[in-house]
Amino acid sequence: MAIYIEIDKLSEDEYFAVFSYRDEEGRVGQIKLDKKLGKTTLVKAAAGDEQGGLYTRASYKILEHWRNGKLPDSTCWAS
Repeated sequence: MAIYIEIDKLSEDEYFAVFSYRDEEGRVGQIKLDKKLGKTTLVKAAAGDEQGGLYTRASYKILEHWRNGKLPDSTCWAS
């Protein structure tokens, strides 16, 4: 089963960045990244994501960009 998650940056300042993530079914959630610590926090879970699979994948992709030193305006997770 293929999974595709669109990730868009909503806001960014010196300390934090907030992202929305959305799957193919249109379920939307939000993630906050602490840019100093490299830690993500779930702001709003996507509907039906009780197991946290969408959040985990989106967070992984955001942290991958953070480790590389650049937070793009949009990215995606695809598997």
